[in-house]
Amino acid sequence: MCTDEEITAMTEFLNEEIASIEIIQLVALNMTKDEQNFVNQMENINNLASLRDFYLNKYNSLPHDQYEMLRRSYNKIWNKFVNSNLKENIAHFLNALTPNENNQLR
Repeated sequence: MCTDEEITAMTEFLNEEIASIEIIQLVALNMTKDEQNFVNQMENINNLASLRDFYLNKYNSLPHDQYEMLRRSYNKIWNKFVNSNLKENIAHFLNALTPNENNQLR
């Protein structure tokens, strides 16, 4: 659905955030069994507030420089979406779907 130019731009954008992505992956990989069970339970009941609080506590316990890196990446990514023409792009995407793809999406 993306042009080669769009794929390149997104790849470059995400590559700039690789260090933050790796920190997030390590946090997830290093969770205890109890933490994994808690996350699974909260996901199963769709308790997003508890999940948010859990991950915020996990990230707050990181060394200051890693936490600040995550904050910068988070803000950068949100700004990318907020300052984009997201509605127009979503409409373009939906209009490009075939009737079968549209039904599958529903």
